[in-house]
Amino acid sequence: MALSMILIKKITYDGLKGKISISYTNGYKKVDISDCEPPRPEFIKALKKLSEIGVSILSYPFSIKDRLMITGAKFTYENDIVDSVVFLGQYVLPTREVLKQNFPKRYCRPAKKKINLSEAEQQDIDKFVEECKLYVLGERAQTKLQANENK
Repeated sequence: MALSMILIKKITYDGLKGKISISYTNGYKKVDISDCEPPRPEFIKALKKLSEIGVSILSYPFSIKDRLMITGAKFTYENDIVDSVVFLGQYVLPTREVLKQNFPKRYCRPAKKKINLSEAEQQDIDKFVEECKLYVLGERAQTKLQANENK
């Protein structure tokens, strides 16, 4: 399966349960996977970059960067290139209660749309999409491997 054939439609990640759900298409075939195998550290890093974008999208009169958690995204495509993204996330209250956070749709390409993301934000989204594709292809954190020692 080639990376270019995979189009990620929706991704959700529950870090507490370690559960990842991904909906994607591979050519004309729609596939849904749900797994508890941990993602690569690069996946987590890319997801944290999306949290920074999420904070910049929302306009609260106070800082929310330590309280906002992006838990996934929905993507639409134009000519197999990400056209728009809607983040999925939650706001964690000081009481540890979690509130679902709604995000407006943001457009990546082409620039003819009104609400666009910056070039750097587009690159961060592209990196996250690539990490999702690698997860689909079986590139995961290798936490269960044990080193074999030759004696």
